[in-house]
Amino acid sequence: MTAHHHRHPGGGGHALTEGVHLALVGSPNSGKTTLFNALTGLRAKTGNYPGVTVAKYEGRARMGGIDVVIEDLPGTYSLDPISLDEQVVIDTLDPNDAQTPTPDGLLVLLDATTLRRSLGLFAQVMMSGLPACVVVTFADELQARGGHLDVAGLERALGVPVVVVTAGDKAQARALEDKVAQWREWSRPPLAPPIDPTENAAWVESVLERAAYVPAGSDPRSSRLDAVLLHPLFGGLVFFAVMFTFFQVIFTLAAPCRAMSSGCSRGWGARPPIASTMRGWPASSAMRCSGGSAASSSSCPRSPSSSS
Repeated sequence: MTAHHHRHPGGGGHALTEGVHLALVGSPNSGKTTLFNALTGLRAKTGNYPGVTVAKYEGRARMGGIDVVIEDLPGTYSLDPISLDEQVVIDTLDPNDAQTPTPDGLLVLLDATTLRRSLGLFAQVMMSGLPACVVVTFADELQARGGHLDVAGLERALGVPVVVVTAGDKAQARALEDKVAQWREWSRPPLAPPIDPTENAAWVESVLERAAYVPAGSDPRSSRLDAVLLHPLFGGLVFFAVMFTFFQVIFTLAAPCRAMSSGCSRGWGARPPIASTMRGWPASSAMRCSGGSAASSSSCPRSPSSSS
């Protein structure tokens, strides 16, 4: 299993030329890079730092007896070329762009917890005319938060294959691999979804209705935390407790370092004061040698420390 990483190239042909070339398309935080790692065995960084997915990541995998090259495209909420990330996705999906290799098919990720918004991206992606398979992610979280989705109904409504993949579920991952191996047989909708805002909104509502979609409710864990942290009394107490602990930890850890630095400063380059070197000299000699101009240097007694 090999991998190759490159920036948006300006030439024909894929970096990994052998095998079927599929691209992962989805919104940020839809599990796209996690699925990419699971399919290819790579360990790409799954953060949301600015520009981390502007570069393309390609990995090779073998699914159903065929070699597959999977490309992890930048996460985007739409195909309106506002940012560089969106422009990279548009160029990759445009068959008429001679400078950018076009994939053979698409794996479109739809977040089950935000399905309404994800369908807007799906409608724009289908305008490319490329074969597509929908991968539904976070279906387990949708169910845990009281939501519902009829996967078979969603597949009928979209007209493309739909596979549910949950992170860590090997059986669902194998089902996706089997579906990828049959990419030439992927069904296509008779008509592409509308992109006109009014028509698209009506289309999204019809898809959600046919899929018996029930949106996810609020996360119970978040609700319990909000009930405490946003409480007018307990929230303030928690805040002051956290701040007190924070500063206590800082000063407790800083005390040994402060003592160590002060001890080092006393031991380096410390010189005894002048008065201690003149201790035991006659008073007149000490006055003359410390500031008097009449005495010559030869008449001044030497310091006991310098007699040796």
